[in-house]
Amino acid sequence: MALKADPSAMLEAAGYFERKGDLGKAVQLLHRAGELPRALDLCFSARLFDELRSIADGLGKDAPKDTLRKAADFFMSNN
Repeated sequence: MALKADPSAMLEAAGYFERKGDLGKAVQLLHRAGELPRALDLCFSARLFDELRSIADGLGKDAPKDTLRKAADFFMSNN
């Protein structure tokens, strides 16, 4: 249900899932709510490769260069 809610409700739900340790759901909600930097930071700190790959696959040529660089560096340093 949270995935169909407005961004503020998504952020609230993301906080709930983060506190409960369900970081994959938290990342998904943060990403959908437009909190890409926070979603990426959570992926990096928790080593959520699949979630990061999903986000990275959706990044296009218009994505911020530092975001692309961080994701690439993370994948390279973690094989």
